[in-house]
Amino acid sequence: MLHTSGLRGEKTDKRVAVVGSGPAGLACAHQLNRAGHAVTVFERADRIGGLLRYGIPDFKMEKWVIDRRLKLMEAEGIVFKTGVHVGHDVDADRLRSEFDAIVLAGGATKPRDLPIPGRDLDGVHFAMDFLQSNTMALLDSGGTIPSISVNAGFISAAGRKVIVIGGGDTGSDCTGTSNRQGCASLTQFELFPIPPDVGKFPRADQRPANSPHFLIRIPLPMHRHVPARSLRTQRHPAQNRLNRRCRMTRKFTRTFQIVAAQNHRVSLPGNRPR
Repeated sequence: MLHTSGLRGEKTDKRVAVVGSGPAGLACAHQLNRAGHAVTVFERADRIGGLLRYGIPDFKMEKWVIDRRLKLMEAEGIVFKTGVHVGHDVDADRLRSEFDAIVLAGGATKPRDLPIPGRDLDGVHFAMDFLQSNTMALLDSGGTIPSISVNAGFISAAGRKVIVIGGGDTGSDCTGTSNRQGCASLTQFELFPIPPDVGKFPRADQRPANSPHFLIRIPLPMHRHVPARSLRTQRHPAQNRLNRRCRMTRKFTRTFQIVAAQNHRVSLPGNRPR
């Protein structure tokens, strides 16, 4: 049984279209619905969730969490339409005629490239292409790891020597995915220097040469019925500080294939390069 919170405001006669069902689109749809407006979310992919669905691997965020939230939002009156590419399947004029307001929450899908020699060689992939193809194959196979074959339809790191360029969250996602696929070796490069040693974390001379980050070895009971608050209270106090200041991987000690995992950026008028 689903229980909605009952915080929705008095209904208005306004209709709002939200283009994109990623974190921003879902949050916006949720707030607009609570304000009493009729909200319709358009997603060009075959499933709702955007980055939450296809960009974050299952070992970091299981998809039942997204599905549970979507059921609640649908029960509260939000309409979701998948497989609709706004601008191709539906033009802007139609949306403007049918809705009082339009929210563009398409996300940053343009990867940040590296203009360096060898970039055009085979086996060099953008991080999101690698992660999305693997997550789609996993979902299409019913949640089981699909068999590796020539026509598998996803980028596989199985048996390969992998290099990951970038040590942020996306880089660690690529590291974990390659490690689970059974890569031959895995090396990760990070632009920033090695963070200082703090507390009970491994010292610099205890880390593998191919891992510039802290290897978190604090056991956490990752069970779906354990409240998130209780998980946070069991973390070492130094870990929370480090998570805010350092780019870390979580217990991955093997090494990687070339996957560019720098930040994605959105090209907008007035944006200055950083």
